[in-house]
Amino acid sequence: MTRKIDAFEWNKKTTIEPFFEGDKFGLIDNAILYLLSMADNPEVLEAFGHNQLLYLADKAVKAEVKQMKSMLRGVANLELTPMIRKNRIFSIARRFRDLRSESEYARLKAAHQVVRG
Repeated sequence: MTRKIDAFEWNKKTTIEPFFEGDKFGLIDNAILYLLSMADNPEVLEAFGHNQLLYLADKAVKAEVKQMKSMLRGVANLELTPMIRKNRIFSIARRFRDLRSESEYARLKAAHQVVRG
């Protein structure tokens, strides 16, 4: 359902027609809309066209998803690496750059142990 709402932006009156689910406004709906409108910061250029709180929440969720993907890859590598080594399917299961990175890390780690030893 859409309703026309008069809003004031930059001291000018404008009419917007937002879409609302349901047939009437509730107290919680009004409180949320009021909170979002009060928390908006038009000076943040990165959030241009978005509400600042929603923009920040979106950024936080994307960071969490990225971290979860990384953790999932790590767990998968822990589970798959022994099988991969046992069956010698390195180049099929993993990219060359990943293998090269791991071998370089192992070499540096061994070199540090020799120096400390």
